[in-house]
Amino acid sequence: MSATTTLAPSAANSRASASPMPWAPPVMIATLSFRRMTNLHVPSMRYCPVIVPAWSRSLPRAGGRRLACPWAMQQTIRGHAGGAARQPLTRVEEGEIMDLTGRVALVTGGNGGLGQRICHALAKEGAHIAVMYAQSREEAEGVARELTSRHQINAAAFACDITDDIAVERVVGDVTGRFGRIDILVNDAAYNKAIPFPDLDSMTMEVWDKIIAVNLTGPMRLMKAAAPVMKTQGRGRIVNISSVAGVGPTGSSIAYAVSKAGLIHLTRCMAVALAPEVLVNCVAPGLLEGTRATANLRPEQIQNSAATSLLKKPADKDDCADMVVTMCRTETPTLVPSSSCSNASDSERAAYLLIEYGP
Repeated sequence: MSATTTLAPSAANSRASASPMPWAPPVMIATLSFRRMTNLHVPSMRYCPVIVPAWSRSLPRAGGRRLACPWAMQQTIRGHAGGAARQPLTRVEEGEIMDLTGRVALVTGGNGGLGQRICHALAKEGAHIAVMYAQSREEAEGVARELTSRHQINAAAFACDITDDIAVERVVGDVTGRFGRIDILVNDAAYNKAIPFPDLDSMTMEVWDKIIAVNLTGPMRLMKAAAPVMKTQGRGRIVNISSVAGVGPTGSSIAYAVSKAGLIHLTRCMAVALAPEVLVNCVAPGLLEGTRATANLRPEQIQNSAATSLLKKPADKDDCADMVVTMCRTETPTLVPSSSCSNASDSERAAYLLIEYGP
């Protein structure tokens, strides 16, 4: 965004007579143009997701509309490269926190490296856990037993092929039958195959289709299946695990980057579709050490990713898991590929916020 950036004609005309500006803040562009661009009129929805560049954190207000961001995340957003924010973002009201005690969380890929950390982080807050897996039944059942013994909650393992419509519908029914409800869905399951971008011959359509089916279509299937349960209950939380590969042309393969970019935008679209009962958010971590995805990467890819990151090391799984918990607890919708769990380079780093529309 530069000083030469201009507003869309409809947005510019609506503000021309009010207060001409020498430059157009990106937050204001998002605020002014969202409803016009989408032609959506949802009176009950006060929030809608937009991308806000990290440097715009110094603009706590745009066009009279307040930026909404949980207090726990403000330090993370201020921590972006480029110095501390000149003004803090508005703190949300005290008490806007959902107690996770007794809630039921369905975590896909719950037996994986990051998935296990997410399961433990939610269980630590008192949530019951449905550990969903595609393979490694013994490992998933072991995770469930450990969750039960360590956190004194109920946990069980559920097998599911998320590329199969019938299997997804069945597992949602099984989890609901076992626990009586589903309050939280975390889409963490993913498939990855390292193929250099220039090696298009190796990027066969078979590989492409599998990556897209697992990383993008699978989460959509689960959201569609779980959303009616959450809406019937009156509230729900969905957190999708994307990647910084979805923010810029990077990552282990073109298909992986595209699938994660699609998941970020799918999050935005489902946030609109399921509001106001269900909040849909997304975390986009950088390279995570000790995950199956990392195990599939070539050594030079891991080294290059660490070398170009701000912290010069892979991201921390516990930080990502804590961010998921924060998103599940807050009553204020937020989209944050957090600097606390992302080791993205400066060019990849961005804060996803939501604009609160005034009356």
